[in-house]
Amino acid sequence: MGIKKWLVNVGRLLGVKPDFAMLHDRSDIRNQCLIASEFSYFGNVDSALIRNLNGSGAFVETRKRFSVGEVVRLKFPLHYLDPPVELTGVIAWTGSDGVGVKFNPDDC
Repeated sequence: MGIKKWLVNVGRLLGVKPDFAMLHDRSDIRNQCLIASEFSYFGNVDSALIRNLNGSGAFVETRKRFSVGEVVRLKFPLHYLDPPVELTGVIAWTGSDGVGVKFNPDDC
């Protein structure tokens, strides 16, 4: 199951319409979640938690410090029967408890 199909299914379960736009100029609603992931950057691999997710990006809880524009890779399961999803993205913003990752549209 691809990430977009999974997000639509989660949205239906939560009663969220797919065309709903959130504040902060997001075009897609963020689905709250808690997904353990592999977070790769500059040849390093770390574990991190994805706290919210949509088809264009995610908030990743991590103590590592990044700069806006750095390229990262996320690998995480969406369904236990499917292979993990692997997406490339760039750091869109940073905070004290994590980073916002904007996915490469070609990966989604």
